[in-house]
Amino acid sequence: MRSRPTSVSVVLAAFTALVVLIPAVPASAQVPPLPNIRPEAPWNGNPISAGLGPTYNDPWCAGPEAGTSIANQQSSPLALIPQEAIGCTLDKIQAEADAAGIPKRMSYSVIGQSAGGHDIHGVIVNALETDEQRRDFERWQQIREIELDDPERAQELLAEFGDDVKMPVFIQGNIHGNEEEGADAIMQILRDVVTSPSGESQIVDDILDHTILVMIPMDNPDGRLAGTRSNSNNFDMNRDWLVQSQAEVRASIALQQEWLAPVGLDLHGYVSPTLIDGVTKPHNPGIDYDTYLKWNQPRLDANESALGGIGMAITRPVNHYNSAGARPGHPYIAEGWDDWGPFYTQTYMALYGVDSSTVEMCSSPAGGVCDGRLGSKTAQYVAVYSSLEYWLSNRNEIMHDQLANYLRGVSDDLRPECCAEMLLRGFTEDQHDWMSEYPTAYVIPRHGAVQRSDGEADRMAQWLLDNGIKVTTATEDFEWNGQTYRAGSYIVWMNQALRGIALTALSAGQDISERITQLYATPAAWSHGLLWGADVIEVPRGDESFEPQVVTIEAPNPPTGGIVGGIEAPADWYSVTLGGVSDHRAISELLQSGIDGAIAEGSFETTTGGPMPAGSLIFPNDPATAAAIDGAGAAAGLDFERSVGEAEPDTTELTAAPKVAILVNSANPAPNDTSESLRAIFGSNASFLSMSAGPNSIQTAEVDPLLDYDVIYNTGQGWPSNQVARDRLTAFFERGGGYIATNTSSLSFLTGGALVQGSFTQGSQSAYGGIAKWTNVGGMNSPVTGAFPGEDYLYLPSNVTYFTATPTSSNVDGQYHPDMSGTLPNGPSAGFVSGLWRARTAAPNSAPVIVRGATTLGSRYIALATNPFSRHDAEREWLLIAQAALWSDLTDDSEAVSLEASFFGPVGPGPIRGGIDPLDWELDPATVVPPEGTRASD
Repeated sequence: MRSRPTSVSVVLAAFTALVVLIPAVPASAQVPPLPNIRPEAPWNGNPISAGLGPTYNDPWCAGPEAGTSIANQQSSPLALIPQEAIGCTLDKIQAEADAAGIPKRMSYSVIGQSAGGHDIHGVIVNALETDEQRRDFERWQQIREIELDDPERAQELLAEFGDDVKMPVFIQGNIHGNEEEGADAIMQILRDVVTSPSGESQIVDDILDHTILVMIPMDNPDGRLAGTRSNSNNFDMNRDWLVQSQAEVRASIALQQEWLAPVGLDLHGYVSPTLIDGVTKPHNPGIDYDTYLKWNQPRLDANESALGGIGMAITRPVNHYNSAGARPGHPYIAEGWDDWGPFYTQTYMALYGVDSSTVEMCSSPAGGVCDGRLGSKTAQYVAVYSSLEYWLSNRNEIMHDQLANYLRGVSDDLRPECCAEMLLRGFTEDQHDWMSEYPTAYVIPRHGAVQRSDGEADRMAQWLLDNGIKVTTATEDFEWNGQTYRAGSYIVWMNQALRGIALTALSAGQDISERITQLYATPAAWSHGLLWGADVIEVPRGDESFEPQVVTIEAPNPPTGGIVGGIEAPADWYSVTLGGVSDHRAISELLQSGIDGAIAEGSFETTTGGPMPAGSLIFPNDPATAAAIDGAGAAAGLDFERSVGEAEPDTTELTAAPKVAILVNSANPAPNDTSESLRAIFGSNASFLSMSAGPNSIQTAEVDPLLDYDVIYNTGQGWPSNQVARDRLTAFFERGGGYIATNTSSLSFLTGGALVQGSFTQGSQSAYGGIAKWTNVGGMNSPVTGAFPGEDYLYLPSNVTYFTATPTSSNVDGQYHPDMSGTLPNGPSAGFVSGLWRARTAAPNSAPVIVRGATTLGSRYIALATNPFSRHDAEREWLLIAQAALWSDLTDDSEAVSLEASFFGPVGPGPIRGGIDPLDWELDPATVVPPEGTRASD
């Protein structure tokens, strides 16, 4: 289930006990379906094939590990399938089909590994046992091969084929580890469709004849083992579908991008009656909502009818909620279960398809309306089958509409009207049209003054390519809007099929504060274009002066960099300014390899690069250093400037990459957004350190553990009362240890320990999050913000936070835009770029957000008023953290330790390929061999 703000979850708990749906509008507007009472399986809730698992006297092929969550859930009314049994159960299902003489219909592979190292299985069911099935699949392949480039021709083919073409359907389960029964329902469905002989079940025959099932039974094996919502990184992956920081999400996206199913389901729990969305407003602006609404609403009718036939009601948020989140409701006022955020699985599916839902299965005690775990599984089982039946009945028109959406993109069409066909159900243009117009293109510059980091630009291009977005690169320098852009710059044209994904990722977003009162969950704004490490420029729609010469690429441009002018060119010393986290990693590797450097305390001039800001790194000109930095720059796309006859600025020595203590108070701290982000920045040089809990804490360890660290990042610990901890912390700061704070508790640490003089307090205004502008008042002479432009962007995961008082003699390097509040109480304003922030006051206007200074013990501290580590969205701010660590580290006595060979990157290594390529699938009915790298089902 999606988690939600406390105020909304209280309302949800109040209405989930309701079973009877209360009509909110006249019957003529609701058109409720009649119960669909059919006595045969699956419509009576019973399995079509032999029931799977000990519940049906069918032992698991592999038992659960003792002590795991599933090991404790093997009793009546439902024994849940262990994570350990997924692979061998797929083998068992195929063996049953082989024994019955049924041709192979299923292929599956390990499409990735979880954060905890467990296999994630992707399963394809594609029956090719008849001439018609092979013909219809081959026809789908023809459509798939051209649908993104020539959707008009694809539509013509579809019209020629009629219903005689297969349609992919994507279904995923158990992304939340403790929402289990969806995985069991998927595995039962797989047994149904793989082992049932032709002619025994009409629905199975229809599925085999007309669909390709693309399934991930269990996307979070870590969470299933532990009984937790999150994976072993403690990451809620149903908030990761835009950032894609987790391996499980990347594996799923790679599979989805291969098949681009027009319809799909994501199986969750728990809401009683079973909730199937029908999402409420606001709707993600990248979705063609008119098409989505056309197919989603009648498919929910089919779900409601089928579940009604077994005595189960459903919850339909957009039809049942009102603005307070409770029934009775109406689409005109329904809020609280939105698809605004692109970080949900269902929303990501809707960005390339035409109908998708989260299915939140019911849950109640055994014997109740849902009949415990067995009822939960049954709800998912019937929801999937009733969705499949509806989609099958309309498959040609559904596929046509998906291609129509792609054609809109390729043709660069304006956005359509939203809801005219759905007026009887209460959908109106003013309430449900959240679609925004597309610009002409986005430019991701490469090289030169308009791109802070080529490495980050290349990574942005890779993300776009991994998500099916066409990217071009300029073949020569070009000018636009008074600016010269270098050859090699990336251009993302918006006249392309999957433009909704590109818009969602690259646009600045919208301030929706005047249109809506609540969201399902924060944040209300996101933007790789404004929040990641690369600069992105939007080209407005209709700008005919934008005419770069381009070629389409399939991979980012190779990096170029190193010493400007070459290693043999004269130089007294070298310098480099870091523009992103990838640049910082390259410097960390240099420092760890034994290369010594320094950080500039003020701005300075270079011979080849002109003025350079404080915070830049300086390296001496000796043969070993020159060779090392030239190689590192070439690999990372980082330029090292030369200085000949220029005055070297004041510097602080750097003999190794700083080692960062993530200050907690736990003997066994669990990873979370913060720790994983810090590891993305610092690699293995960031690790947990407990204040007092456990034998190795600051307070209890036999040897002071702070001797192993250079900088503290405080997650929220106050100044300790224990004298041992106080003495060790005091010694740490006296030898020059740095300190980074991003929350109120870590500010009180400074004041509580008398490490600063005066007050240090934080203010906050309630909001659903957003993106805000900040002014770099530190400018070129700030060693923390010097590399940033005069105005940049901050991420607000939820509330609008700022400093209300800062210590004596502190430096304010960054402050909010002077117009944050705008037209009170709900904006709009120049400083609050996008998001949801109601009941504003003017307090944040020009308020400090980045502060640095010296402690009373001679060390250095940096404080941010916002959280840069929520769900990996705010990577642009990670450079502030990296710079803060470099500048605040005055210890200069750490022994060098090797960084990990491969960092946990901001979005990891990219989607895991090696899945089943639908366009390479063999059509030989005797073999049906999947491509190399796929584990055959035998």
